[in-house]
Amino acid sequence: MLDTNGTLVLGKYLLSAELTRSEWGALAVAGIMAHEFGHIYQFQTEFGQRLTQSQPTSKLLELHADYLGGYHIGLKRLRDGEIDAEVFMESLYLKGDNDFTNRDHHGTPEERATAMLAGYKTGLTNNRSIHQVAEMGVTFVHNI
Repeated sequence: MLDTNGTLVLGKYLLSAELTRSEWGALAVAGIMAHEFGHIYQFQTEFGQRLTQSQPTSKLLELHADYLGGYHIGLKRLRDGEIDAEVFMESLYLKGDNDFTNRDHHGTPEERATAMLAGYKTGLTNNRSIHQVAEMGVTFVHNI
């Protein structure tokens, strides 16, 4: 049997919509992929359980993945120079929701954009391990 642990799958409609929304659409896709890889990291470490334990929704888990995605985009900017990080932030903002009692609640548009921006700013410093960044993200989303 094929080991799919850590596999990331993106839908063609999501990819198409993000790629055509702006000239920086590929950056939004990179951010979404970073968010999803953030989930893989969460579930392969203790962070997944810490962020879901005793929580009525997946909000903390999702905002933490937004933080980690923002961190990746910050690292990308640090490495590659000028990029338009607002494209990823806007993409997350548009995917936010106000369905506070839904188990799949991902956070409000403002919360998602704020979490991404905080992770992005952390990425611009590039002086921490991913574990340290994840810890910072946990603290941030608990205080959002």
